[in-house]
Amino acid sequence: MRKRKPRRARPLHAPFLIARNQATALTAIELASVMTPLHAAFDRLRRGRASQDNWCLLAGCIAMAHNIERQGVVRGLSGHLAEADAALVAIEARASATGAWRAPVLYGHEIEAIDTFVDLHHFQLRQLSYGEFKRALKTTEGQARSRGMEIVRLQGVTPSSTTAERLFAS
Repeated sequence: MRKRKPRRARPLHAPFLIARNQATALTAIELASVMTPLHAAFDRLRRGRASQDNWCLLAGCIAMAHNIERQGVVRGLSGHLAEADAALVAIEARASATGAWRAPVLYGHEIEAIDTFVDLHHFQLRQLSYGEFKRALKTTEGQARSRGMEIVRLQGVTPSSTTAERLFAS
């Protein structure tokens, strides 16, 4: 008679709970944990007191917004995202022209483009389910890593809502 291996309990899967958790919208706390650092970074940039980390936070959120646009959940914002992206590229060029980061003074059209982006990104996040949010975040992180960038999680941002990522070249 053959000896049998001891029975191992399989992990209990609750497909309806998993589906419900992936399909729910982001909570107000999750939205706030994403938008509060974004608003703070934009405010410091607008006042001419931004660090490179503040700029990187905005650039990372724009990359995330582009991925949300590509997913097809919220469409039609690519023109506004491109304007904000171009504004951030110009700001970074001025800020690091001397070799070290110096917070530049922004032009009116740059402030307007980034302010519009912040509002549109908030709108995007309100339309997403948690599953769509996670998919866009993983895509953004993968793209950043493939370009040799480093992912840095912000303090105070919950693990379930980490759109507010700082992406920068290492």
